[in-house]
Amino acid sequence: MKAALPASVKSYARYLLIMAGLGGLLYGVDVGIIAAALPYIQDTSSYTESQLSQVVAAVLFGSVLSSLFAGVLSDIFGRKPVIILSALLFTLSIPVICLSDGSFSMLMGGRILQGASAGLVGVVVPLYLAECLGADARGKGTGMFQFLLTVGLVFAALIGLFTAQHVDSVVADPEATKEIVTSTKAHAWQVIFWVSMVPGIILFFGAFRLSESPRWLFRRGRKDEALASLARNNGEENAQAILKEMEETEEEERRQAEAKKAAKQAAKKGGDSILQRKYVIPFILAVVILACNQATGINSVLNYSVKVFQQAGLEGTYGNWADLSLKIANCVMTVVAVALVDKKGRKFLLKLGTSGVIVGLAGAATLFLTVEKERKDVTAQVQAMLKDDASKLNVDLADTDVQKKLGLDSITPGTQLIVTYKYKEDGESLLTVGEFFGEQKYADAKKTQHNPVFAVYAKDKQDLAINKATWKTVEGTEVDVTEQLSKKVKDGGVKVTLNDVDFLMEMKLATDKKAAQKLAETNDTAKAGQHPTLAVSYKQGDVEKTEEIAAAPFQGVSVTPGIVLEPSSFGKWWDDMWGKKQTAKPGDLKTVEVVKAELGQKPSATTGWLVTLFFVVFIAFYAVGPGVCVWLALSELMPTRIRSNGMAIALLINQGVSTVIAGTFLPWVSAWGYSGVFYTLAGFTVIYFITAAFFLPETKGRTLEEIEEYFTNGKMPDEKKA
Repeated sequence: MKAALPASVKSYARYLLIMAGLGGLLYGVDVGIIAAALPYIQDTSSYTESQLSQVVAAVLFGSVLSSLFAGVLSDIFGRKPVIILSALLFTLSIPVICLSDGSFSMLMGGRILQGASAGLVGVVVPLYLAECLGADARGKGTGMFQFLLTVGLVFAALIGLFTAQHVDSVVADPEATKEIVTSTKAHAWQVIFWVSMVPGIILFFGAFRLSESPRWLFRRGRKDEALASLARNNGEENAQAILKEMEETEEEERRQAEAKKAAKQAAKKGGDSILQRKYVIPFILAVVILACNQATGINSVLNYSVKVFQQAGLEGTYGNWADLSLKIANCVMTVVAVALVDKKGRKFLLKLGTSGVIVGLAGAATLFLTVEKERKDVTAQVQAMLKDDASKLNVDLADTDVQKKLGLDSITPGTQLIVTYKYKEDGESLLTVGEFFGEQKYADAKKTQHNPVFAVYAKDKQDLAINKATWKTVEGTEVDVTEQLSKKVKDGGVKVTLNDVDFLMEMKLATDKKAAQKLAETNDTAKAGQHPTLAVSYKQGDVEKTEEIAAAPFQGVSVTPGIVLEPSSFGKWWDDMWGKKQTAKPGDLKTVEVVKAELGQKPSATTGWLVTLFFVVFIAFYAVGPGVCVWLALSELMPTRIRSNGMAIALLINQGVSTVIAGTFLPWVSAWGYSGVFYTLAGFTVIYFITAAFFLPETKGRTLEEIEEYFTNGKMPDEKKA
């Protein structure tokens, strides 16, 4: 009968499990936090679809890099210091991200730091648990890590939901101006990241109280410290017994190493090539399964879920509620999967899981297809609307002339214009969606309509002079604002938002802020033809022009001019190497080219919830099958001789596929539509199912030697009867 453990030992054992759980929670937050933040980053920045995808994929890229070195670092410095380092990297990444202030490189750097943290946690925490916990508690420890990983995803979704509710409350406030709404959205994604820093701080300080891994200390010859570490978690009596077992194991490993060395030399003489069937087939299986595991799109589903749900028809916080339901389903089904894996077997659960993933992806794709196929191609009509030497595009769906040009006899609320365009100087396709909402309340107008803008962009460093600027009211009153507008000219250009409160006050069109807010609201909600206008006569270089802009927000698509920047020294070297000649000069306006334009009805909320349902099916079956089985099955597949190197290569391919899909997801959607993307991912999952069903052996209850024999002669040995 075992002696009862002292209270201090039990307390530390609980503490160790809590810290391990925080490691899993941190990993889940790392992966899941971007889903809630991404829509707000997109709304308040000028990042392209490709850049937004890179922001998402940066965590996966950082994880790939750090996971390659995690084992080496933990072997050199110990498990505890690397756990502390991972928490520190995560904690430091948050201020880097939140203070990026429009700097894409700084934002990317912060996201890569987050990924590096995740890679270290994913490798070192399970390793630390395996070396610290006894055999009877090891399953509990790794289960706690995996479970709290899914809880981390739920935690991230909850942060996003509460933030979205706050944003919606501000948008619904009739006293809130456009500037306040924009500022709230800008702060929203930063708050999401700031709050997620809490588990990182707790793990950082909490990890200092952990003991170093006794196995790591023992292998470094520090047996007294190893014994103290064992005693802290197991009690003095058990620690002595475990240390003795470690010494016996060390002696046995030494004998086995000598035997293996002799066997390897004999194998070389006998021609035991790694190109034999027993090595090649399990390696190919591992590569195919791990590549297909990420080709299901699992990380993209988790990272882009809120954006997908919103574009499927769930507006505002409904998209966040759908995201929360997805993460809860993942959490619950992970618990179910852990209970089933040793009862039903790996092969059965992989077949079941991939089948459900195919159904989920194909169902979501079909729903999007029903929406996409009803759209009307208006590419030629929109291309013809490009103005000012094709440098900008404004398509107001509320304008009856625009409706006629698009071939519309009438228009109903919910009509969307989806435009894929590119700047010829860049070549990268971008996507923008405009929507006609009809006459709505002021609060809705603030979030659905584009602000009216008067802009003259700098050209070749030519001077800009405002000759005459007049504000004309509906009643016919004219106010001279030439002097005020001239003060806004800067570096040969000017850009003002007509219904901006600050603009109305700077032009002296309102006596105070309250009056300016009232005037902006009146302009926003006025009917067509009842808006004041700004008429401006100006001279830029040798060219004189007159423009008149209505202070009327419009509902549709707005593509503002891009400006050619001075290329970096690396950019010049790259262009020279490929013989690419840059015809545009720095300061020139970029040329907009419409790649594709479609008109169609916005998906209904019903469609959005059905897409959510299929995503829940996807995540539930993924959790039951690939989520819990794939690593267990593959670690059993690899023969001893190639296990470490083979799994390292397979892991690199797994992470590489994940990074590529996440990093190209939004441009991919722009080119193929959601239906094309999800049907393709479903096709990859069919390959996954075929591999699991017809080529993967059942490894439940089999020794590693029996599995290796199967790949040697193609037949699994008969099960030994008890």
